Amino acid sequence: MRTQIEVVHCAGWNPQTRLPVGAMSEDRARERDKAGEPYAVLLGGGGRQRALFQVSWRDHYLGLFF
Repeated sequence: MRTQIEVVHCAGWNPQTRLPVGAMSEDRARERDKAGEPYAVLLGGGGRQRALFQVSWRDHYLGLFF
């Protein structure tokens, strides 16, 4: 059985609405990554969020939330 994973690049996550904030393209997320600027990557599928990576290399931070 295969599961399709949806990937959303964004500026962050709103825990109250349980929605991504500031959606951005993969290219924009790559630019932010190279510059050390914060961004987030949300993995999901089937209408559910499964994992959230929060990245900020300038702060030496990588967070993973399930």
